[in-house]
Amino acid sequence: MLQVYLAGSVSWATAWVCLTYPIYYTVRRWQGVPALLGLFVDLTIIAPIALAVLCWQGDSFAVMSGSLSMVALVVGLGVISAVAMQSNLQASSLLPVNLFGMLSYLEPALMFVLSIVVLNEVVSTEKMLSFGLIWAGILMMIGQ
Repeated sequence: MLQVYLAGSVSWATAWVCLTYPIYYTVRRWQGVPALLGLFVDLTIIAPIALAVLCWQGDSFAVMSGSLSMVALVVGLGVISAVAMQSNLQASSLLPVNLFGMLSYLEPALMFVLSIVVLNEVVSTEKMLSFGLIWAGILMMIGQ
């Protein structure tokens, strides 16, 4: 039952992101919000929610508090994530919206190839079929 619930919540989350992501970047561009300011506002809104989830789960802090190296890795991941997000937002303000949207598909595709080639990830037939259908849809959009 839990797996069905999680699968349903993931699909709603995916649909929410797919529907709101283009609107979000279009509105930001029309408003002329600078990338760094937008990143700061985004993180200011998201940080308390993320902290509340971490506190609610409880085990998350226990994993980190076990070693200083784990704390350093988490802080480093935060810095890398902030730089990546800032770079993404800067690119969104410099590139045309349609080009930025199409390039946004490149990163997951490269991660997919990296997981198979470098990390030797085993990919099931269902996952390959799903990935193929996604790229077929993208190619159809490009062809129009």
